Amino acid sequence: MNQYVEVLVKQNVEKEKQKRITIAIVLMAFLLAAGLMTAISLFFLLALVVAVLFWYLGLKYQLEFEYYYIDGELTISKIINQARRKNIMVLNEGEIKLVAPKDSDEASEYSGLKAMDCSAKNAGQPPYVLICEHKGSLKKVLLQMNDELYKEMRRKMPYKVKRS
Repeated sequence: MNQYVEVLVKQNVEKEKQKRITIAIVLMAFLLAAGLMTAISLFFLLALVVAVLFWYLGLKYQLEFEYYYIDGELTISKIINQARRKNIMVLNEGEIKLVAPKDSDEASEYSGLKAMDCSAKNAGQPPYVLICEHKGSLKKVLLQMNDELYKEMRRKMPYKVKRS
């Protein structure tokens, strides 16, 4: 029997949004000050362009990750602003080396690898670390797993999926 598990994780992007707001405000203030000092209307126009781009790109920024697990194959997709979908990676059972909690001893063995964060960035629920071989190199991916996904992966790969 093939079990299909789908998990949708909405990433907390408040820090990135605050960073974008700060950069946009500083840039607009600089352009307005330059326009006032030099009396060149191009600076005012650029400040207006920055404000419009910030509104269009910055305020509507939402990031979600979707995990599909079916018959030993895990697909990780990124969804930007609930519109654009991009498949990040598709992993079969043979490419997955380890799934363990982030703070576990098994995951600490791979602390030298740079992590791709596909989790919710929620301090209340620690992510899991997925170590895999993707496109010829070892990768470390942070996932926000629910119980259903954990149980199904544990059923298919009991020697690779660890619990804290």
